[in-house]
Amino acid sequence: MINFPSTFNVKHKKSLNKLQVGSALRDLRKAIAQHMMSYNYEKDDNDTENNYFTLDSFWDNWSGIGEPDRVKIVETVIEDLQELGWNTKTSFGGTALFIYSTKEPPKSCWPDGM
Repeated sequence: MINFPSTFNVKHKKSLNKLQVGSALRDLRKAIAQHMMSYNYEKDDNDTENNYFTLDSFWDNWSGIGEPDRVKIVETVIEDLQELGWNTKTSFGGTALFIYSTKEPPKSCWPDGM
């Protein structure tokens, strides 16, 4: 962020909390993209796609966002990834997001989720 957005004006202080959801969605997309770009898919898809994005670690930085908004944000990101051709599944009590290209989820993905 080069500058603060104009909505960060003191006149809007009572609605600043509402900006969290949009900011968290943006940050989650960025964190997942960085997570996925850190793997070498040319080397071995199976091992690479057996890794997962840790949602609970991400939410540690967003304690002000309640569970209903967290669910909506994750659902939005899942829809985004599926539109791009990826398959997704949450696991480990909703704390992990597997992102994979195969029909079947990776072996370490336990069904539980969204």
